[in-house]
Amino acid sequence: MTSRAPDVNVPMFTRRHMVGGFALGAGLMAAGAWREKNAAANQLTPEQVLSSKLDELAQTYGADELSVAAFNHVTNQGFQYHPEYRGYEASIVKVSIALAVMRFQHEKNDQLTDEQNQAMKASIEQSDNDATSQLFGMLGTTNTERADFLNGTYQKMGVTNTSSSEGWGSNETNPVDQVQIARTVYDGAEWANPNDVDYLRELMHAKDESQSWGVGALKESRQDDQDVLCKNGWLPDTDNLWNLNTVGVAILDAGAFSLCAMTKGFEDQTQGEKLVSDSIAAVVEAMVNHNDKIQ
Repeated sequence: MTSRAPDVNVPMFTRRHMVGGFALGAGLMAAGAWREKNAAANQLTPEQVLSSKLDELAQTYGADELSVAAFNHVTNQGFQYHPEYRGYEASIVKVSIALAVMRFQHEKNDQLTDEQNQAMKASIEQSDNDATSQLFGMLGTTNTERADFLNGTYQKMGVTNTSSSEGWGSNETNPVDQVQIARTVYDGAEWANPNDVDYLRELMHAKDESQSWGVGALKESRQDDQDVLCKNGWLPDTDNLWNLNTVGVAILDAGAFSLCAMTKGFEDQTQGEKLVSDSIAAVVEAMVNHNDKIQ
């Protein structure tokens, strides 16, 4: 398989039959075991059933690790699967950088400039790294200043376990934090101009093929009155195995859901993409079918 190149400006790393009564008795024993198993299953909460489904998906695809988080904007309830996960941000950080630039402009009582609009369009729609570096460079005169401003924006979004160490893309994050960021995209923020946030939402409509998996895969089954916003990221680790991330918002008849799935340990990049896509689909199905019980 030919993998896409890393979508962040960081260096590539190196690395990794009985008869008669016996048959009847066996059949009754099997039936009894089946009833016990299903009785136990019926006692599981919807959240436990979903977690079990995600366990199966991770095993099927051979993932080293899988983590998923979601927030239901109707019920104000969330779901977390392996929230202890840590993995590279890769290009999902581009959403945060875009929001940070909006905050930077808002603090100057200004909106995004034409230059910033164009850079943001390339950064979000095509996952362009040069455009992202351009945007990051607008946050300060030094990398320390830029990182501090981005970290301040994380803090305003309620992000607690993600931070920039004078750069972007190769810092670590988790789906719990990324759902907080997706919630900001959906809800807006007092420190960002509403028109600018609307522009970001438009850019996240997953028009490019690179954004068609993960949350972006949901757009294939959406109706005209529904909406899907997505940003994907991919990056190899120190063993040259892929980290695959997806974050976004699904606005469906049953409500709106902020979503993120992250996985790693894949030699085959496409397998990781399929896993996060199936994981997101499983979470959305569970939250739609059990709208007030997944928490």
